[in-house]
Amino acid sequence: MEGIDALVTDPQALHAHDYWDTLMSLPLRLGTTVESIPATIPYVGVFTNRLERWKARLPSDGLRIGLVWKGNAGHDNDAQRSLRHFSDLAPLWSVSGIRFISLQVGGAETEADECTALQPLLRLGREICDFADTAAIIAQLNLVICVNTAVAHVAGALGVACWLMLPQTGVDWRWHRTGSR
Repeated sequence: MEGIDALVTDPQALHAHDYWDTLMSLPLRLGTTVESIPATIPYVGVFTNRLERWKARLPSDGLRIGLVWKGNAGHDNDAQRSLRHFSDLAPLWSVSGIRFISLQVGGAETEADECTALQPLLRLGREICDFADTAAIIAQLNLVICVNTAVAHVAGALGVACWLMLPQTGVDWRWHRTGSR
């Protein structure tokens, strides 16, 4: 990211500074408006070695669409934002020419195992180690369809189209609550 002189991740290593602010207050301090979003896209890059590693695992035919159907169960609104089960996505399989790729990590990916015959899916979640892996996969997809998780933000930062499944309740201010954006 341009404009950063130093990144301090250890609070004990923090040097004297002139100002500080909370992360969520930065848009106000920087004068961010709806008109100034988005900035230059993509604003996140992916290491070439990660791209190459995952390229070999991804299908070379059809439209490649990544899926995430559940978020962190500890999230306050997870009962509303996560899908009941992977099988809820079954209508997507009626569209031909699509290759679905699971970006789902954690125990929820086992739901896809139960539906293998009816909903074929390349399951990569168990192989994803970190967000660099997630970004390298997403960067090579045509579309991501997901619930409100960090995966949506990674797709946006990479400039990859994302269809976001938002719950009817518990949607916060970031999603503008009105309109179509």
